[in-house]
Amino acid sequence: MADLEHSMSADALPISAIIVTRGKLARFERCLEYLEYFSDVHIVHSPDGDNDGRGLRDLCAKTLSYRYHNFIWDGKYPKKRQWCLDNLPLKHDWVFMLDADEVLTKWLIEELLALRATVFAEEGRYAGCFIKGAYVMDGNILKYGLKNNKLALFKRSCFRYPVVDDLDATGMGEIEGHYQPVFMNRSRVSCKILQIKNPLVHHAFLCQTDHDIRHNKYAQWEAVMIRNKGYPKDPVLWREVLKSTYRKLPLRADISFLHSYVLKSGWRDGVGGFRLAKSRYDYYKNVSMKLRELN
Repeated sequence: MADLEHSMSADALPISAIIVTRGKLARFERCLEYLEYFSDVHIVHSPDGDNDGRGLRDLCAKTLSYRYHNFIWDGKYPKKRQWCLDNLPLKHDWVFMLDADEVLTKWLIEELLALRATVFAEEGRYAGCFIKGAYVMDGNILKYGLKNNKLALFKRSCFRYPVVDDLDATGMGEIEGHYQPVFMNRSRVSCKILQIKNPLVHHAFLCQTDHDIRHNKYAQWEAVMIRNKGYPKDPVLWREVLKSTYRKLPLRADISFLHSYVLKSGWRDGVGGFRLAKSRYDYYKNVSMKLRELN
């Protein structure tokens, strides 16, 4: 592996990093680690109650390396991530979409640096990269079980977040839901999509109460999306077939638990692995209940 200290340069990674948040600075600071390896960093904050983003604005003013942007949703499309692609003064075609509870690691940065002269420099060959998220439970990074895999790193000239039929659904609000950006035109479909080996660290369970509130909203949104047949197609065919089939299966909650805890060896992470699998079970039970209420 490359030595990070010797790999750094003013434009180490020709990627525009975009961090979307509505949280306060104290909950955001862990996300800042390793951002200096991106030559263009944008922090996009949504005011929330008494949180006007002052701490984040002050941070950007002090570092001079990050640009702060305020986002106020008008209740229509585009939502937050596509708004960023449309309106931010991005320096690069390649963008890395990060949530404020996701943290980069040394190993992930090393892998991206190793791809700098190939994937991120070649014209037309690669369009995007899938990156997995490794969940954290009680301060421990889980090695097994479910790892969410999303197209977080991509060329904005190739992809955009689609408009879907979800404005009548509570839950996601200003942010795009749990689906991938889609190719902007059919000619781009032949471009390659790479799977990054090293994951992001995902602090989704820092506050169980907050997690439960958010995922109850997500379950309501997913139920509406299934009822409306609103999900866009995944950019990878086999993933689309798997996902569309999975949404139609009975006993999704049980299957999700077994997938994370048994098939993906979540049991090897001990209590944390069980809690993660149980959270997936509870989530899909909730989706099924809300689907019945809608119907």
